[in-house]
Amino acid sequence: MLVSHLKSFAFSLRNFKGSCGRALSLIIDLIFKVAVIAADVAERQKQCEEELIKAEPALVAATEALNTLNRNNLTELKTFAQPPPGVVNVVAAVMCLCAHEGRIPKERAWKDCRKFMGRVCFRHDMCCN
Repeated sequence: MLVSHLKSFAFSLRNFKGSCGRALSLIIDLIFKVAVIAADVAERQKQCEEELIKAEPALVAATEALNTLNRNNLTELKTFAQPPPGVVNVVAAVMCLCAHEGRIPKERAWKDCRKFMGRVCFRHDMCCN
């Protein structure tokens, strides 16, 4: 809707030739550029909204799964000497997501993951919230 209003405004300006012809020409060009950008933004917004709608069920499922974790689950997980690589990757990803002030940990080996899971604040956040 905005795009059509901008274009009709630009066309009405073209009919006005007074003493400001060059300035009006620049304004018209800018209006068309804004109209193109507005159309692109509207399309991207639509795509983002569609992707969000598709992603929301996964977010809900992940939140529900997270709510089933308890202290015993974390204790059992920490007892693994060498868990499958997928488990290490998931815990390392959680370490990155929980990093304080955006400081991503450089060491993300299993021994570092176990230390992370042993932190009181991590266990409190995961098990009590």
